[in-house]
Amino acid sequence: MTKYLTQEGLNKIKKELEYLEKVRRKEVSEEIKHTSSQGD
Repeated sequence: MTKYLTQEGLNKIKKELEYLEKVRRKEVSEEIKHTSSQGD
């Protein structure tokens, strides 16, 4: 079954991807650095 994506849905997914790539990735990287510096 083929599912189609509306322009609105596509824009929502693109915004989420941009957030994950630019904001969340940095946050996770900092969390990993902090945790690894503590020996965990």
